[in-house]
Amino acid sequence: MNTDFVIKTFGNTRHAPAVQVPVARDTVKNPEVTYLTTEELSARIKYDVRTIRDRLKDSVLLEGRHYIRPFNGRKILFIWEVIQSDMTRFAQLNNSAPKI
Repeated sequence: MNTDFVIKTFGNTRHAPAVQVPVARDTVKNPEVTYLTTEELSARIKYDVRTIRDRLKDSVLLEGRHYIRPFNGRKILFIWEVIQSDMTRFAQLNNSAPKI
């Protein structure tokens, strides 16, 4: 899995622990992250909400890289910058393949 760890502290007391929080590598480079709901992602990439949930999630869009479940809940938040970066990278790879 492509994750790094970032040290985060919670609170200003000396008893507040510093913990390692796993984050996608692209979010380490760019700390400003845009979280999107499935509906918002659908509007941006022009795929139906059901297609994202049924066909893309967990096959192309991977938990921990492309989306998170905050607070171990059912809600899914997609990380726009990582998805955008991967879409561009894979599109370039597909266009550079030799044509037979």
